[in-house]
Amino acid sequence: AAQMKIQKSGYIFNLASRSAIYGRPELGGYAASKFGLRGFNQSLAFELAPLGIKVTAIHPGWVATDMTADVSVPPEEMIQVSDITDMVVSLLALSPYACVRDILIEPVAALPLQHRKPCQA
Repeated sequence: AAQMKIQKSGYIFNLASRSAIYGRPELGGYAASKFGLRGFNQSLAFELAPLGIKVTAIHPGWVATDMTADVSVPPEEMIQVSDITDMVVSLLALSPYACVRDILIEPVAALPLQHRKPCQA
């Protein structure tokens, strides 16, 4: 942030988790750390906005990585790393006056059964 303050522009992305919004049984410590990151993100966003610096927290559900290898959802039905990077590229393309503070991105497999169909654009 120091260099961004000097140049009066920039964009900070904090990769949090769905657990920053929705706690889960037996994951209290993990959720607490992610809730903390979300609070930090909000404070940082308000602190840096007057300097032209945007701050966004991304809250993904299951992402197909080594961390989710033991989840019962097949990796191809999880969020792909490219989904997150594509979203970051899209946010970077917004006008200087548009700011997105939080993004929750969930795999379709996390939705209730009646809604578990791939989304169509």
